[in-house]
Amino acid sequence: MTTSLELIDGGRGETLNDAVARRLRGQIAEKKLSASAIARAIGMTQATISRRTTGHTEFTLNEVQAICDSTGISLEYLMTGRKPRPDGGPDGGVKAHSHE
Repeated sequence: MTTSLELIDGGRGETLNDAVARRLRGQIAEKKLSASAIARAIGMTQATISRRTTGHTEFTLNEVQAICDSTGISLEYLMTGRKPRPDGGPDGGVKAHSHE
């Protein structure tokens, strides 16, 4: 049985803040974003965002929300590790075929 905490940290035993920082680093790299551009967009210095994304300083929820708003990164993914489905539904947008 998978616990909620295992979904958040992937069984790594990390804190939620560490998991968010790890996922954010991954999304920044995957989307080829600049940490300094993100920092400027949300009114943070590059040094501050660096401390947050490396886990040296914890994010506030407002900072995480601002980053998501300015980059299009999913808040749900950063917080839980679950990527949202394309249509938001449980089947990922796949329509069932009827056999009538």
